[in-house]
Amino acid sequence: PPSPPRANHQLDAGDSLLFLGQPQAISHSTAEQPGVVQREGDLLLELPAAYQDSDKASQYRLQLVLDWYQRQAESYLPERLRSWEARLPYQSSALKIRYYKSRWGSCDHKRRMTLNTRLMLAPPAVIDYVIIHELCHIREMNHSPAFWQEVARYCPEYKQLRGWLRSNRSDLWLGL
Repeated sequence: PPSPPRANHQLDAGDSLLFLGQPQAISHSTAEQPGVVQREGDLLLELPAAYQDSDKASQYRLQLVLDWYQRQAESYLPERLRSWEARLPYQSSALKIRYYKSRWGSCDHKRRMTLNTRLMLAPPAVIDYVIIHELCHIREMNHSPAFWQEVARYCPEYKQLRGWLRSNRSDLWLGL
């Protein structure tokens, strides 16, 4: 199996990152335009030849990956949020997607929701749990027993998913 990314953030060929809970082996290629191409189980990092041998090649690769995950999050997370809003009696008023180091999401008293780009590394069920969690804050702006009862109504397995998120936090890495 591919090795996990190194602490020095090189994103070397053979390292791996998670995407929607599945390991993606990293490979490199030379291309005129920089980009990330996802194939089944593989993330191909494409850089122009001039960047490949540069002292900053790892920084270029990291920025490519961060930008790619952000684009994936901006496509996937609003779709999942709309899906859950259709099933729950709660509607957010706005959604932002940001890279956070320590929080997975937030919802303020004006129903504005923020979700972490890093959620794209987690399995879909974990992402859904975080979205349900934040939507339930529209009713209960705290973590009282009433809040957790509301979360359990829409996500009965929330304890396992919350536990997974806590146990695997260090694997949900994007290099910052």
